[in-house]
Amino acid sequence: MVTQRLTDEEIRELARAFYRQIEVLSLLERAGLERHQQPSWSGQSAQEYWQGINRLVESGQLPDGRLKILTAAGRDFKANRTFLKGIEQAAAAAPAGVLLAVDSVVLMADGTLVPVDWRLGLAGIVDDAARRCGLAVGTIVHRQRDTSLTGAVRDRAAAPMLVGAFAAELAGALAVHNGERVGAERVRLRLALHATADAPPAAPGAGAGADNPSPALDGPAAALTHRLVDAPGLSQLLRSDPAADLGVILSSALYDATVRHSVHGLDPTVFREIKIDLPRGVPVLPAVRSAWVTVPRPATGSASDAAARPGQAANGLAPYHPRPAAVPGDHRWDYLISVADEDGGWGAWIAWELEQRGFLVHLQAWDVLPGNNPVIQMDQAVRHAEKTLLVLSENYLRAPEVQVQWTIAWRGDPTGIQRRLVPVRVAACRPEGILHGISYIDLVDLDDSDAREAFHRGIDAVLRGRNRPTSPPPFPGPRAQS
Repeated sequence: MVTQRLTDEEIRELARAFYRQIEVLSLLERAGLERHQQPSWSGQSAQEYWQGINRLVESGQLPDGRLKILTAAGRDFKANRTFLKGIEQAAAAAPAGVLLAVDSVVLMADGTLVPVDWRLGLAGIVDDAARRCGLAVGTIVHRQRDTSLTGAVRDRAAAPMLVGAFAAELAGALAVHNGERVGAERVRLRLALHATADAPPAAPGAGAGADNPSPALDGPAAALTHRLVDAPGLSQLLRSDPAADLGVILSSALYDATVRHSVHGLDPTVFREIKIDLPRGVPVLPAVRSAWVTVPRPATGSASDAAARPGQAANGLAPYHPRPAAVPGDHRWDYLISVADEDGGWGAWIAWELEQRGFLVHLQAWDVLPGNNPVIQMDQAVRHAEKTLLVLSENYLRAPEVQVQWTIAWRGDPTGIQRRLVPVRVAACRPEGILHGISYIDLVDLDDSDAREAFHRGIDAVLRGRNRPTSPPPFPGPRAQS
């Protein structure tokens, strides 16, 4: 996450361009700030309101807020130089992440893949797939030229979603577009994804503009990503599967980070390794000798629906088979289950549900083996867990030995922006102090199926950073009299 404030010039320009309350609220929602999170207008001027939004951005309440707001504004005012310059600066200052390249082709009768100019559909389908899988506006900064599109995602944490849910949504959108089309009428996409270890350098002389929204879209890493799109092994994959709408290729670095150990619920068995032969002189470090390809299948329903089903992988590729224990030498946990001894049954139930989703979970009852030192094991788990899940009950609130577990997670994220502390209430209790102010997933008085649904819905909200409904809410006004 990058915390940057809007400049005074950007605030003035936003106030000039977006001065009506409804326009401002809509822009902020598109940038990822839900209506209930937005400050009250309270009769302020547009300039004063945007200054208040800037304080919110600077505090980190909207991660990467400057980039997201200016990207959303730039889509309405494409020629605004202030917005374009701010987008470039914010993207360049963000941490390294993932580069992507997409091109559109058609499969001819002789088996050759021919580029097709689908520029009206390519950017739109990428943006729509990103939105459907829960990525906020501005997460993918992209540029399109002719039949290909280059994109940069500066948040490395989004990599598993790009490989999984994003690719599945892209395949689903293509399936809808192609419908009953056959042969050369079917548009196919080749998608390459590459993890960057360091911030990609800008090409010499690259500046801001509508065709160059971010310097991350130039340089050796971007060149490698385009080389991956053209890899013969990816083209061969599409030729061998005439029903495939999308072929995906991952660099070795990204495959190792997201797929190889199944930590993120992505199934390694659906990927195949291919050799990469880069021309001499391509300055890419470390050297790339292989990549991994797959043909994603459209997720059933929306990406959020697929992710909410226990045992169903969120990548739309294949179910992930749970792993009951950590791989030796793998010291990174997605969740540490912090639970009182009396609630061990709840701890096991929650750990199982999470591992069915492909998460790597530490539960003391499962992972402290004969011969292990439980204190050292717990110390390692607390230090290396991405999130700590609290099993809330009166038993938990009375147990002094669990206090250190959740306080360490809280100190690493005191504002709750990263949602590192995830309370799950399993019995009636009244958390006090710091815990009183943290929202929890509530399973009290629910039966098995309802508790499972509520739990996974809550975990989905934690992962996406939002909790929007999947169907339109009922009309809140009075019903017409018949």
